[in-house]
Amino acid sequence: MPRATSTTFTRVAFAQRTTTAVIELLTLEHSSLTAPIRLARNYSDIASRGNTYTGCQFDLTWPQDRENEPPQAELRYQNVSRDLVAAIRTLRTPMTATIEVILSSAPDVVEASYAGLSVIANSYDRDVVDFMLSFERFMQESFPAKTFGPANFPGIFK
Repeated sequence: MPRATSTTFTRVAFAQRTTTAVIELLTLEHSSLTAPIRLARNYSDIASRGNTYTGCQFDLTWPQDRENEPPQAELRYQNVSRDLVAAIRTLRTPMTATIEVILSSAPDVVEASYAGLSVIANSYDRDVVDFMLSFERFMQESFPAKTFGPANFPGIFK
Protein backbone atom coordinates (compact mmCIF):
# COMPACT_ATOMS: atom_id res chain seq x y z
CA MET A 1 0.00 0.00 0.00
CA PRO A 2 1.17 3.54 -0.56
CA ARG A 3 3.21 5.27 2.08
CA ALA A 4 2.83 8.88 3.15
CA THR A 5 3.93 11.33 0.46
CA SER A 6 6.44 14.10 0.98
CA THR A 7 5.47 17.66 1.82
CA THR A 8 6.88 18.70 -1.57
CA PHE A 9 4.49 16.31 -3.31
CA THR A 10 1.53 17.57 -1.30
CA ARG A 11 2.44 21.18 -2.09
CA VAL A 12 2.78 20.43 -5.83
CA ALA A 13 -0.41 18.35 -5.98
CA PHE A 14 -2.55 21.09 -4.42
CA ALA A 15 -0.86 24.13 -5.99
CA GLN A 16 -2.88 26.31 -8.34
CA ARG A 17 0.20 26.76 -10.53
CA THR A 18 3.46 24.86 -10.55
CA THR A 19 6.36 24.09 -12.86
CA THR A 20 6.67 20.58 -11.41
CA ALA A 21 4.59 17.81 -12.94
CA VAL A 22 3.15 14.80 -11.12
CA ILE A 23 3.99 11.78 -13.31
CA GLU A 24 2.48 8.30 -13.09
CA LEU A 25 4.77 5.39 -13.97
CA LEU A 26 3.63 1.92 -14.96
CA THR A 27 5.82 -1.19 -15.08
CA LEU A 28 4.44 -4.39 -16.64
CA GLU A 29 6.46 -7.56 -16.08
CA HIS A 30 6.26 -11.20 -17.15
CA SER A 31 8.78 -14.02 -17.24
CA SER A 32 8.25 -14.39 -21.02
CA LEU A 33 9.15 -10.77 -21.76
CA THR A 34 12.79 -9.99 -22.50
CA ALA A 35 12.51 -6.75 -20.50
CA PRO A 36 9.75 -5.09 -18.47
CA ILE A 37 7.44 -2.68 -20.28
CA ARG A 38 7.90 0.73 -18.66
CA LEU A 39 5.47 3.55 -19.42
CA ALA A 40 5.24 7.12 -18.13
CA ARG A 41 2.14 9.26 -18.36
CA ASN A 42 4.06 12.11 -19.92
CA TYR A 43 4.78 13.69 -23.31
CA SER A 44 8.42 12.61 -23.25
CA ASP A 45 10.44 9.71 -21.90
CA ILE A 46 11.44 9.83 -18.21
CA ALA A 47 14.55 8.40 -16.55
CA SER A 48 13.88 7.20 -13.02
CA ARG A 49 16.20 5.11 -10.83
CA GLY A 50 18.28 4.01 -13.82
CA ASN A 51 15.30 2.92 -15.95
CA THR A 52 13.77 4.68 -18.94
CA TYR A 53 9.97 4.97 -19.00
CA THR A 54 8.44 5.59 -22.42
CA GLY A 55 6.29 8.70 -22.48
CA CYS A 56 2.75 7.97 -23.66
CA GLN A 57 -0.89 8.69 -22.93
CA PHE A 58 -2.79 6.38 -20.62
CA ASP A 59 -5.70 6.83 -18.28
CA LEU A 60 -5.41 5.28 -14.84
CA THR A 61 -8.12 4.76 -12.25
CA TRP A 62 -6.29 4.12 -8.99
CA PRO A 63 -7.27 1.19 -6.74
CA GLN A 64 -10.23 1.92 -4.49
CA ASP A 65 -10.54 0.80 -0.88
CA ARG A 66 -13.89 -0.99 -0.80
CA GLU A 67 -15.12 -3.41 1.84
CA ASN A 68 -15.15 -7.15 0.96
CA GLU A 69 -13.26 -6.80 -2.32
CA PRO A 70 -9.59 -6.48 -3.20
CA PRO A 71 -8.41 -3.13 -4.56
CA GLN A 72 -8.60 -2.94 -8.36
CA ALA A 73 -7.19 -0.42 -10.79
CA GLU A 74 -8.22 0.22 -14.38
CA LEU A 75 -5.81 1.24 -17.09
CA ARG A 76 -6.61 2.45 -20.60
CA TYR A 77 -3.61 2.77 -22.92
CA GLN A 78 -3.80 4.51 -26.29
CA ASN A 79 -2.66 1.80 -28.72
CA VAL A 80 -0.58 4.04 -30.95
CA SER A 81 2.50 1.89 -31.61
CA ARG A 82 0.84 -1.58 -31.40
CA ASP A 83 3.93 -2.92 -29.55
CA LEU A 84 2.00 -3.63 -26.36
CA VAL A 85 -0.63 -5.74 -28.16
CA ALA A 86 2.11 -7.77 -29.85
CA ALA A 87 3.61 -8.51 -26.42
CA ILE A 88 0.23 -9.37 -24.87
CA ARG A 89 -0.61 -11.88 -27.59
CA THR A 90 2.43 -14.00 -26.74
CA LEU A 91 1.64 -14.34 -23.02
CA ARG A 92 -0.18 -17.34 -21.55
CA THR A 93 -0.22 -16.27 -17.90
CA PRO A 94 -1.01 -12.89 -16.28
CA MET A 95 1.49 -10.05 -16.15
CA THR A 96 2.31 -8.25 -12.94
CA ALA A 97 2.13 -4.48 -12.68
CA THR A 98 3.58 -1.75 -10.50
CA ILE A 99 2.09 1.75 -10.43
CA GLU A 100 4.26 4.57 -9.09
CA VAL A 101 4.05 8.34 -8.81
CA ILE A 102 7.02 10.69 -9.06
CA LEU A 103 7.61 14.40 -9.44
CA SER A 104 9.35 15.75 -12.53
CA SER A 105 11.70 17.72 -10.26
CA ALA A 106 12.82 14.54 -8.42
CA PRO A 107 12.30 11.56 -10.75
CA ASP A 108 14.31 9.15 -8.59
CA VAL A 109 12.04 9.62 -5.55
CA VAL A 110 8.90 7.46 -5.61
CA GLU A 111 6.12 9.38 -3.86
CA ALA A 112 3.48 6.63 -3.98
CA SER A 113 3.55 3.03 -5.15
CA TYR A 114 1.25 0.07 -5.69
CA ALA A 115 3.36 -3.04 -6.29
CA GLY A 116 2.30 -6.63 -6.78
CA LEU A 117 -0.77 -6.00 -8.91
CA SER A 118 -1.83 -8.76 -11.31
CA VAL A 119 -3.33 -8.09 -14.72
CA ILE A 120 -6.56 -10.05 -14.22
CA ALA A 121 -8.20 -9.02 -17.50
CA ASN A 122 -7.24 -7.25 -20.67
CA SER A 123 -8.90 -6.37 -23.93
CA TYR A 124 -7.71 -4.45 -26.92
CA ASP A 125 -8.68 -3.15 -30.31
CA ARG A 126 -6.95 -0.98 -32.89
CA ASP A 127 -7.31 2.15 -30.73
CA VAL A 128 -6.97 1.20 -27.05
CA VAL A 129 -5.74 -1.48 -24.67
CA ASP A 130 -7.71 -1.92 -21.43
CA PHE A 131 -6.32 -3.61 -18.32
CA MET A 132 -7.95 -4.55 -15.03
CA LEU A 133 -5.31 -4.71 -12.30
CA SER A 134 -5.88 -6.30 -8.91
CA PHE A 135 -4.04 -7.57 -5.90
CA GLU A 136 -4.02 -11.32 -5.39
CA ARG A 137 -7.45 -12.60 -4.61
CA PHE A 138 -6.55 -13.40 -1.04
CA MET A 139 -10.18 -13.27 0.06
CA GLN A 140 -10.95 -16.34 -2.05
CA GLU A 141 -8.17 -18.40 -0.48
CA SER A 142 -9.25 -20.97 2.04
CA PHE A 143 -8.33 -20.34 5.64
CA PRO A 144 -6.68 -22.17 7.14
CA ALA A 145 -4.86 -23.40 4.06
CA LYS A 146 -5.06 -27.04 5.14
CA THR A 147 -7.68 -28.95 7.06
CA PHE A 148 -6.66 -30.75 10.18
CA GLY A 149 -7.43 -34.33 9.24
CA PRO A 150 -5.68 -37.70 9.59
CA ALA A 151 -4.28 -37.51 6.06
CA ASN A 152 -2.51 -34.18 6.58
CA PHE A 153 -1.75 -34.27 10.32
CA PRO A 154 -1.63 -37.91 11.50
CA GLY A 155 0.24 -37.03 14.72
CA ILE A 156 -2.72 -35.25 16.31
CA PHE A 157 -5.07 -38.22 15.74
CA LYS A 158 -3.15 -40.90 17.67
